[in-house]
Amino acid sequence: MSESRARSPRLGRGLSALLSQNVQVQPPAEAENDVQEVENAPETVETAENSREIKPTGDAVVYLPIKKIVPNPDQPRKHFDDEALAGLAQSIKTDGIMQPVIVRPGVDGTYQIVAGERRWRASQIAELQTVPAIIRELTDQQTAEWSLIENLQREDLNPIERAKAFDNLIKLFELSHGQVAERVGIQRSTISNYLRLLDLPVEVQQLVLDGKLSNGQAKTIAGLSDPNQQLDLAKKAIAQSLSVRALEKLVAQMNEKTEKGETVAYDPDQITSLGKRAHILDLQQQISQQLGTKVIIKPGRKKGSGSLALDFYSLDQFDTFLQKLGVDLAD
Repeated sequence: MSESRARSPRLGRGLSALLSQNVQVQPPAEAENDVQEVENAPETVETAENSREIKPTGDAVVYLPIKKIVPNPDQPRKHFDDEALAGLAQSIKTDGIMQPVIVRPGVDGTYQIVAGERRWRASQIAELQTVPAIIRELTDQQTAEWSLIENLQREDLNPIERAKAFDNLIKLFELSHGQVAERVGIQRSTISNYLRLLDLPVEVQQLVLDGKLSNGQAKTIAGLSDPNQQLDLAKKAIAQSLSVRALEKLVAQMNEKTEKGETVAYDPDQITSLGKRAHILDLQQQISQQLGTKVIIKPGRKKGSGSLALDFYSLDQFDTFLQKLGVDLAD
């Protein structure tokens, strides 16, 4: 193990062990409201009802009153799908909670969620009075890191939420991109690519949050410097279902003009034309790779018309094209 890793260990491994700890929990109708022992838990664990404040329990699981648990305001995930929560709540009603939430001591006898907010929210919907929990003494930085890692391991964060979580770690705790990458176990270049999304206009970020624009599309659009062109290109990408490859070619064309000193004015019609051209080039490349030959697509003057040209260099290759088109070559 290198000296760097010794100073700044990855937190994912320890958290994974806690997240994978299953609890033998009865469904809510039969579960008791006091602490239930779990496998390997110490016999001296206090109960939630008999103690005003429970000390950190290591890896032991205790039952905490749900009303004493509060969410983390810096939770990376800002959107919780109502339908998914309802499904999880129904599962909890039927089978109980299979894994504990992780909390840390808060103020006034409360406990702040570090990992497991979805389970806590679903437990409220299921009208549970208590939930199984592991209490850990964590710093603000550890809490932020664990919350991020828990979301990365369990369910993919929206790209914008993930970018904001990385940005939060960097600004609050004065960490470099490399330090964040080391702590959460992600490549430094990945961190940098996500952070680029935060330079996009708010409207474009919202399209990503709404799931209308993919991470790859947004990252490519971030390659433009003009916010107006970024927003218009994002809208065109959605309207015309432009692939990431098509967007890359389009952005390259626009940036090439800028590098040559040519004025790239904000012109939606021009962007639409370039977008269509990039889309055609993308289709040509895909068909060419599929057939193994040069392909040319030429749009016609009439809307929706055009021609498709395939080059072949031998009769055998021509026969192969016909077979792929379903043409019967038998006499």
